[in-house]
Amino acid sequence: MTTNRLTAVVLLGAAVVLGAWLVRYFSAEQVIRREIADAVESFENEQLLGVATVLSRSYHDPWGLSYETVLGNLQEVMDTFSELQVDLEPPIVEVDGEQARVSLRFVLWGTADGERGYVVGSSSDPVNTTELWRKEPAGWRVVTTETLDIPELRDELDAMRSR
Repeated sequence: MTTNRLTAVVLLGAAVVLGAWLVRYFSAEQVIRREIADAVESFENEQLLGVATVLSRSYHDPWGLSYETVLGNLQEVMDTFSELQVDLEPPIVEVDGEQARVSLRFVLWGTADGERGYVVGSSSDPVNTTELWRKEPAGWRVVTTETLDIPELRDELDAMRSR
């Protein structure tokens, strides 16, 4: 094999590998996973606007919450607790065209009045939620929460949903 032919084969192989990596990197599932990771990091750093980037402006859910009320609730958590930490299991992402269902399980830790502990969920009973994401002009965004089980708020969430 000549040097030119070997060089061409190596370059072709590298291009195929790079192309496969780029397709996976830019796949809807991977984009959503990165969006979730970025939102968690923003939340832990108490950067509300970073969390807001994953929420659709048209967000609404069965509990009567909207884009504004979700962000207000998150701001209240950030104001109440410091040293926030989200222990998130790997999300389950199921993409179907222009929408995706994302299942999350997590525990939220924080510190208040010098005491560190669970904010919501626990190791034995984590928060479980399923979110519906849609591809919008600005990118993938959460448009609603389909299921939400926060162990500490089960009764309150049931009451809110039945209204």
